[in-house]
Formats: sequence, C-alpha cells, structure tokens
Amino acid sequence: MEDRTTLELWYDSILVGRVKAAFFTDERWYGTIELSIGEKDGDVQREIVSFIKFLEEWNEKQTNPKPPPASELDRRYGKLISSDKWFAKTLDGRADPIKDAPVFFVEGQVSWKPKSARY
Repeated sequence: MEDRTTLELWYDSILVGRVKAAFFTDERWYGTIELSIGEKDGDVQREIVSFIKFLEEWNEKQTNPKPPPASELDRRYGKLISSDKWFAKTLDGRADPIKDAPVFFVEGQVSWKPKSARY
C-alpha cells in the first residue's frame, strides 16, 4: 500500500523544497517538489537550482535516439550527485539520508533512493 505524504528535501542545512504527494514503492520515494530556493539565494542554492534544471532537460533527452552521455552529468555535477549531504525529512522531523542525489524530472517530479534501501 502506498503512503502519500509531504516530505522536505534538504541539502545540508538548505531546505531545497517540499515534496507533495510523496509515496514509497520499489525502494524509492516519488513525489512532486515545490522548490523553496532560488538562484539568488546563494552560491550553493544557485548550484542546486542549476543541477535541477539540467537534470530536467537531461532526463527528457534520454528518450532521444542518441541520449547525452552520463559523463556530461558527472562532469558538471559530480560533487552534488555523490554528496552525502542530501536527506529527506518528515514533517515530524525524522531525517532519512539519501543515496546519491535525488533525480529531477519536468513538472517538478522527483525521486530518490534512501540509503536504507536494500538494493
């Protein structure tokens, strides 16, 4: 059974956004994010917003006959992707570390795998 709830997505001490209608299935969280940061909020926030925009476009291009290579993503955002600073927080304050970075899609769709995932 799916549990739909609201979660907060964090990078270190930065609230990236609130994830609405979040649900957990197949060892992953899914939902729709409403960003709480903007490009003018600071250097780290600008990098995160740039990463989100890049991923939205990059994931759309994955259906092309010649999708962009993963090396392009790693080269530009490898530090954000491999950072251990990503976590989700329930509204009651429980933090759940994220394995790698969340994956962002168009229309605010987001997914991530918690570090506690079995695979």
